This record gives sequence, C-alpha cells and structure tokens, in this order.
Amino acid sequence: MKSPTHPAHVTLRHRERFALSPERSEPRERRTLGTHRPVRVGVIGAGAWGPHVARTFAEETTSALVVLADLDEERLALAQRRFPGVRITTDYSTLFDMTLDAVAIATPPDTHHAIAKACLQQGLHCLVEKPLAMSVADARDLIDTAHAHGRKLMAGHTFEYDPAVLEVRRMVQERELGEVFYLDAVRTEIGRYQLGSDALWDLAPNDVSIANFVFDGTPERVTALAGSFSGRDRTVNDLVYLHLEYPGNRLANIRVSTLDPKETRTTTVVGDEKMVVYDDVSHLEKVRVYDRGARTGAPRDPRERSPASDRYGAISIPYLPPEEPLRVATRHFAECVAGNIEPRTDGLCGLRVVEVLEAAERSLASGGPVEIGVRASARS
Repeated sequence: MKSPTHPAHVTLRHRERFALSPERSEPRERRTLGTHRPVRVGVIGAGAWGPHVARTFAEETTSALVVLADLDEERLALAQRRFPGVRITTDYSTLFDMTLDAVAIATPPDTHHAIAKACLQQGLHCLVEKPLAMSVADARDLIDTAHAHGRKLMAGHTFEYDPAVLEVRRMVQERELGEVFYLDAVRTEIGRYQLGSDALWDLAPNDVSIANFVFDGTPERVTALAGSFSGRDRTVNDLVYLHLEYPGNRLANIRVSTLDPKETRTTTVVGDEKMVVYDDVSHLEKVRVYDRGARTGAPRDPRERSPASDRYGAISIPYLPPEEPLRVATRHFAECVAGNIEPRTDGLCGLRVVEVLEAAERSLASGGPVEIGVRASARS
C-alpha cells in the first residue's frame, strides 16, 4: 500500500503546507447523519494508494466521494478525470469549510499525525492509512484527540478485512491447526520507495497487523535486524527482519524488503496438526491448508537422533468470498460513522502496530531484543 511519492526536496514544503493555519483553528459544529444519507467523504492524498481508496468510497452506496486533496496538480487532474464531479484542491484545510462527515488520509507516513489531528479537531471522522503514526506518542495523541472530539478513528490495516486473513485467523482461533508454533511472513518487492519511510514503516505494518490479528494479541518482545544497500540513504533500510515473541510461546518472523527481484506476499502458520499458507499474490488459491505435521520424541540413547513422527495428508483449498479487502474496510468505516460504532481496526489497533515498529527501531539501535509495554488482550 503506497502513499503519494514526492521528491526529497519537497519534504519540508509538504509538512508546512499540511500545517493548519490559525484562521482555521476553530472546529465546525458537529452534525449527525440522517437515517439514509450516505457518509460524505474527502480523500487526502492522490498518489498511488489514494485513488484506490477514493474509488471504493465513490462506488459504495454507504458513502459519497466529495473531494480529493493533494499537493500535485497533475495527479489531481488525473483523479478528476477518473471521478468527474468530485472537487479537487491542493490545500487540504479547505475541506474544513465543506459539508463533510469524514476523511481518508493516504499521504506519506510522516504527515499522518499532523493531518489526522487537524481533521479530528475540526470534527471529521478519520480513516488513516497505515501506519497510524510514526511514534507511539503521536498514535496515542490521535486516540486522545478522537476521544475528546467524539470522532471515529480507524487505522487502515486493510488485510484484517481480507477474507483470506480472516480464514487463517479462524483456523488458529478454533485450533484447527492444533497447537500453533509460529507464523512466518515475507513481503518483498523491488524499487518502490516512499517518501518519509522505509521497508520497516512502509511494508512491515501489514505483516505486524496480520500477526497481531491472527494471534489475537501483541508481542511481548521484539528483535530486529536491518540493512541499507540501495544507496538512497544509509539510514533508510531496504531490508528488515523482525522476530516477535507472543504470549504462549508463539513466534512470528517477518522479512520485508524493497530490494528483492520477486514480489512476494506470503504468510505461513505452522501448527502441530496442520499448516496453512496465505499467498496474497495468488489469484485462485490464496489459502492452502496442509494436513501434515511432525513430532519428535526423546531418543532412547542420547547418542542417537530423536525419533520423528511425520504425517502427510491432503492439501485443501477453502472457499473464500470474492470480496475486495479495501472495499470491505471503507464500507465498514462508513457504517461506523453512520451508526456511531467503533471501527474494528480502531486507534488502539493502530497503536499496537506502531508500538511494535517503534520497538523494532530501538532494537536496531541497541542490537538486542526490546520489551514492549502493551500486553496481549482480546480483540473484538
């Protein structure tokens, strides 16, 4: 999932432009939705991901796409041709003068906090693309701001709305795999760089959110390794390995890279009875369940290898509803706004992912594992 890409020299201008001007500091009067009126949405960010978000809001009957905002006028012109009748602007603060209920923010990660906070303070519900923020402090600030202004805050962890991921989670939670040992995730691509981000903050949020969702909790310890090889900036990591330790002796290993010859999007969960592989790149067989396992017993003689009991069974491919995860997520957001319901991937969900990413940065700096504060808890 990509946010708008800007040249490096635009970064400061980008942040200044997205600062709320003093004359727009007063929030609008709160409005309640009519029983059948679609939620009126503005999308901020018309780069690689924003138009996809805009499309789903435009096509759903539960929402109405009103306006698109971006700094790049050429991108806005393309978006307007795609969405005729939708207003465009290079200044997102003009959205505060429109009759909107909510905004979706698909800008570079280092702008998420400032934009979302300004929108929440102006009485707008917010869907924020992952990561929710670039620090735990900023993520908590958004949660507090949303609560103070009575607005909904939803983190854009779209994979948690994917029927394939939901099926993997169901199998883990209902113990169809038996005792679960570990989750292994790989997410790689070549050369798609994002301003204000790297492989850790651009790619890893997806797999951290999947691991948290599937294991129904958050890790207690994080260890990270990383490398920078592309020559962009030695502080920008092209390759990141994460080792997450969850309660119950469950492990998650995640590898993300923006410097890999093959696009890979796989998640494997291994249990003592069955194993499941989720392949997001596959169009026909996104989930494959392997009825196989292996157990080892104690050797009779310590000089001998442990005897292994291997079992090989059938491979099954479960039926999955043909639903687009992004469409499900944006529809859910609109329904939450209209019905005054807390989003499933709410601010706390986003915070838990940011906490892992921030712990990973501390691990990279220290060269060792880092304990994190938010303990596992049930997710509704």
